[in-house]
Amino acid sequence: NYRQNKQATDLVYLPQACTNLADAAWSTNNLSQVSRADSNAWWSVTVRHDTPITNAPARFMRLRVDAP
Repeated sequence: NYRQNKQATDLVYLPQACTNLADAAWSTNNLSQVSRADSNAWWSVTVRHDTPITNAPARFMRLRVDAP
């Protein structure tokens, strides 16, 4: 879950995931936005990692925020 400021239109929010911190191969693959709720000044966003537990017993997620 993360908050996305509605007024910060110059920022790009990029949820990322990986299954191994040693390799740190962060990716946006297999991620789904579950919900986006309006909370006045921001969006409340929920993202899920869709890789089955049998294929990735460990999962790590982060939110990358870039200014283009």
